[in-house]
Amino acid sequence: MITDIAPEDLPPEAWTIGNNVRFIDNKVVSTMGYDSIYETALDTPQWLLPAESSTIMWAYPSTNKVYATNGVSHADITRTVGGDYIGTADDLWNGAMLGNIGILNNGIDIPQVWINPGLGAPLADLANWPASTSAKVMRSFKQFLIAGNVNKPGGQYPQMIKWSHPADPNAVPSSWDETDATKDAGEWNLLQSEGEILTFAPLKDSFLIYKDDSVHYMRYIGGRFIFDFESMFDTMGALSQRSVKRTKRGDRHIVMGRTDILIHDGTSIESLLDDKMRRWYAGQLDPESYHRAFLVPYYDENEYWACFRSNSANGDYCDKALVINFQDGTITPHDVPDATHAGWDYIDPTVADSTYDAKDVPIDDVPGRIGQAGILSGTRRIIWLSGDDKFYLQDEGLSANGSNIDSYIQRTGIAIAGVDRNKMPKADASVVKHLTEVWPYAEVEGGEHILISVGAQQQVNGSIEWQGPFEFRPGEEESIQPDIEGRLLAIRFETDQVTYPGSRMKIARYDLGLNPVGAY
Repeated sequence: MITDIAPEDLPPEAWTIGNNVRFIDNKVVSTMGYDSIYETALDTPQWLLPAESSTIMWAYPSTNKVYATNGVSHADITRTVGGDYIGTADDLWNGAMLGNIGILNNGIDIPQVWINPGLGAPLADLANWPASTSAKVMRSFKQFLIAGNVNKPGGQYPQMIKWSHPADPNAVPSSWDETDATKDAGEWNLLQSEGEILTFAPLKDSFLIYKDDSVHYMRYIGGRFIFDFESMFDTMGALSQRSVKRTKRGDRHIVMGRTDILIHDGTSIESLLDDKMRRWYAGQLDPESYHRAFLVPYYDENEYWACFRSNSANGDYCDKALVINFQDGTITPHDVPDATHAGWDYIDPTVADSTYDAKDVPIDDVPGRIGQAGILSGTRRIIWLSGDDKFYLQDEGLSANGSNIDSYIQRTGIAIAGVDRNKMPKADASVVKHLTEVWPYAEVEGGEHILISVGAQQQVNGSIEWQGPFEFRPGEEESIQPDIEGRLLAIRFETDQVTYPGSRMKIARYDLGLNPVGAY
């Protein structure tokens, strides 16, 4: 799908726009749906922390409490001393695992620890954390806990990094006191730019600090200074607290910014979007809630889902994603379920209805390899956290938890006027073409037909006159017979969600029956 080149200049096999599709084995395939798992959450989940335990365990905070589930049961694990938390939906929960200890932080309350994660293990305030202090973000690095954007009794320090003394195994840090010469705790202010610290992420041997206008790194050196700090990039920053992820090999970072989605290795930066898609992305971001955007990896499918709340969203959270596929280099827009956040981790098939018998999808159409997506224990999947208090498992079923998924792919600006002596397509935008037949190489499941519309335009920048949609029945029909003329042609394939809710299509290719009429 190519958006930064004029349609009339694209090669015949390119597409110009689509939604809720993937490119698999050189075919356009409707994205599978999502279905609810783990029963209904006890409150609207705002974040998801996978924890090591004897079973697959998740902690999910709401604004004022923290809950946990093992996939079968849910429990309130809010601290027993100190009462409910006082954050809002804009005070984003974050944290990490420090060994087998869960760390949860909302930037307002005292950071929380989850010792021996389980449904009967309530959280507690982080021991040795300095009084009257909070931090917008907290992560782990080596044996340290690292806090950023710190609020201390002396005021707010949005550029401050604060780190703990190294933690002993199975313990939290014994000190955060930067004035204690016997400890390795410390503080540092990143004053090279005016931006505030949003998030952290490890890269190779360094720990990268993302501000909203720049990127810095901290590297462990030991000795008197403990960490070395240096500016890395001053031409990019992160969009939000949850907008940075490592690649599968851990040697690069993918970063959602305010106007682009970037990838870098600590030295060079590359844009993942073409010019037109970059403008679309920047224009789609809701300026009032971009801080809720998040990036979630789907490593088994070689994808990263960059999720954000669009200008046209009906809900309060993220409704749209750009799916970046690193295997084939494609980027496609997708709808997501009013998501507050998403997790990517192990799914227990015994509690996720992920057996063959539970699926409404033919075995051959299960995404990925057999035994990969939701079939065996040890599988990692995307779990959406939704504003309707639900958990949804991605690539489960053919619908959006029972609702229709509008899937389409479109090509405009088709300038093909015939073939040359080598039987290769020959383009000529000056020739008027009479389109009389389309031969789709397509499949459909969950229905009997797909919808095909054709269009024509008389000028390069002119409006498109559409015909259709025509119903095409794969396996029963070979073609559709439109009757339309123009210098440039267009075609659109989509599922018929009105007649066949949950239907899904697969488009391998299409051939056109054209008769040149003449030139203007």
